[in-house]
Amino acid sequence: MTRSKSLFRLTSTRLLVLCVILDRAPASGQELVLDLTQATEINSESSKSHCFGWGGGLGGADHGPPPPMLPLDLQVVSLSSSTYKEGDDVAAELLLTSETDKAILIPSSLSPDTVYTDGCKEVALKAGTRALFANVSLTFEDEHGFWEAIAGAFTYGLSDDPKTYIELPPGKSLRIKTAGKVQLYNMLAQSQKANVALRFPLQLKITAKFDLDDPTFRGYRPVTSSNQLTISIEGK
Repeated sequence: MTRSKSLFRLTSTRLLVLCVILDRAPASGQELVLDLTQATEINSESSKSHCFGWGGGLGGADHGPPPPMLPLDLQVVSLSSSTYKEGDDVAAELLLTSETDKAILIPSSLSPDTVYTDGCKEVALKAGTRALFANVSLTFEDEHGFWEAIAGAFTYGLSDDPKTYIELPPGKSLRIKTAGKVQLYNMLAQSQKANVALRFPLQLKITAKFDLDDPTFRGYRPVTSSNQLTISIEGK
């Protein structure tokens, strides 16, 4: 074997090894995505679908000034349409951005079984492990303040199981895809109670809410989207 052939094979081998390493390495600019479009169906299939949260980070004191919001910015990026009818499917894309200098664990499992046993009892946790819960929803609101929450999706996670959460680094964003159906039950009840008829087509503003239950953020309140979109709901 000549020296040139030996060098060629050695170089080829090194290139092959390098290619394998690069192929296995995560892309530095890879987008973080949480797909919740099937969450409602998957959540409801579990006998523990009514279980949610242990009170770790939801809400705050009953009296005194309101607690601070979670250190996150939430935006409604897009909706599947600008015009709907009651019962129509609606899909939305949201953008959740970290505004803290610490990584935030966003639970990503759609199964309540991740953190609950029968009877809504928490699973046994190892020392230092945190149970994680989150809720994402959209809210319709009209000019009278009548509102309706839809596309509610629950997620669950354990801080010692990377398969059940997405780590959101400081200053980075997570794209959230969610879906639901247009319903007006709550708005109709509110309008009847106020003796104000809903007049179609309804012009509604859409906002989103993200709720995180994590002992790390005890005492913080949910974050509401910093922007809003507008849709029209046509009569039947």
